[in-house]
Amino acid sequence: MRVAIIDLGTNSVRFDVHSLGEKGGPRLLHREKLMIRLGQGVFLKGRMDPSAMARGLQAFEHFRKLATEFRATKIVAFGTSALREAQDSAHFVDIVRENTGIDVKVISGEEEAKLIAIGVLANEKPPAGPFALVDIGGGSTEISLCAGKKVHKAHSFPLGTARLQQVFLKKNPPRAAAIAQLRGYIQNIVGQKMASEGWKAVNTIMGSSGTVRAVAKLLGSKDKSFSVQDLAELVRELSTMNTSQLLDVPGMEAKRVDMIVAGSVLLEEIARALGAKRIVPTDFSLRDGIVEEERRLAATQKRSLIEFHMDDLISRASRFGADPKHVLHMSEVAGQLFDRLRGLHKLENDWKIYLLASVILRNCGEIIGFAGREKHSYYIVKQSDFPSMQNWEHEFIARLCLYSPGAKLTPKDLAPVGGDKKRKDAFRKILALVRVIDSLDIGPQTTIQFKKVKVDARAVTIAFGGESTAGIEELLTDRKKKLFEQTYGRKLVLQRHAGLLPLRRRG
Repeated sequence: MRVAIIDLGTNSVRFDVHSLGEKGGPRLLHREKLMIRLGQGVFLKGRMDPSAMARGLQAFEHFRKLATEFRATKIVAFGTSALREAQDSAHFVDIVRENTGIDVKVISGEEEAKLIAIGVLANEKPPAGPFALVDIGGGSTEISLCAGKKVHKAHSFPLGTARLQQVFLKKNPPRAAAIAQLRGYIQNIVGQKMASEGWKAVNTIMGSSGTVRAVAKLLGSKDKSFSVQDLAELVRELSTMNTSQLLDVPGMEAKRVDMIVAGSVLLEEIARALGAKRIVPTDFSLRDGIVEEERRLAATQKRSLIEFHMDDLISRASRFGADPKHVLHMSEVAGQLFDRLRGLHKLENDWKIYLLASVILRNCGEIIGFAGREKHSYYIVKQSDFPSMQNWEHEFIARLCLYSPGAKLTPKDLAPVGGDKKRKDAFRKILALVRVIDSLDIGPQTTIQFKKVKVDARAVTIAFGGESTAGIEELLTDRKKKLFEQTYGRKLVLQRHAGLLPLRRRG
């Protein structure tokens, strides 16, 4: 299997093609980078520059051709800080999709930090003791506190070379007052977060960005690592030079000359905030996190990466007031129902994960209000960022949440689900199961278990047991049964075992 990965950053867009499933791990077949400056003016105006959009589209058209030439079977494209903040980024994403067929996912800073950590830790031997992963981009900087292969804290800061250069350092050499203002700004944002959460000091930083590698090149370090003291001296020298002088510095890359001072100051301030003494560059980064996720997907022959992040879904649901033990239990019940009705729905096992995800997330809208909770749940799921969830999966799961209470489903409602007839059929079948689970769920006290599921030509009979289930069949309203019976062409019958405890109502 060959996967093409497009990393659309604030300054550059990177393109990789990897061959997965081979001995020794993924094999890089092709790599290139274009400096398109997509974030041109975004952090000052809040909108994308038309010329930057044009450059971005040209890059995607070029990468589309390369993906075809390398026979890539899948293209994974994602955008970071500039697209997160541009008010018209959705328009750019639409243009790319319409002209190239490539679906760009705009990931959150939180997901970006996680994927960077996955990419670095999967490929590098970690330093001894606690250390920090730092990735300085054009619009944001991701920092993770780690020990061994484990991430303890991770955060995305709205600090990047292009952003800071556009706001603070508009000329070379910059005024001393501008440098001081820049340092104060960084210290305030980084220091406030670290102090409020009690971030512990580290001795070593692993830097995964081009800025870190550029600094190492300028310092001429033989082993590529360098001290924070050497970095500070370099910053003092660079901040006194004009553009012509900067270009004459040995090892200076012309494409970075206008942002090298901002990036170096940012790196120095982060190192001081973390108490670090040494910085070690790494060639691994965000793209490698995507590669690792795709490798796991190929190795397990799964359809979706969601399955690797079920704990995260439960954690997200608990943030919106759900009882984590309860949503885990109900997802297990949903899984049992899917398995026992496999001969009826005839869905591939890969579709099961969407049933589980929707059961976990369907009531998260209750934190806003019980009335209309399904609409609130739809909005929360649609707008939230879930690890490695594709755009169509966001819509698919959000709509399962929206229609879970039992509203009438029309062909028009299925249109946003997208895809072919197979996906729409799967949506109807899964939604019918979600509504059954929704009817059986009376709150955190639910301990329902299926005792027997019988399918014949006329009916599907579900016998269940467990505490809090007496009288539960009364909760299965006609409108919730209707979709199941229409979809599967059989009457739905619920039977409870004798001797159960009385039904305990919510609240």
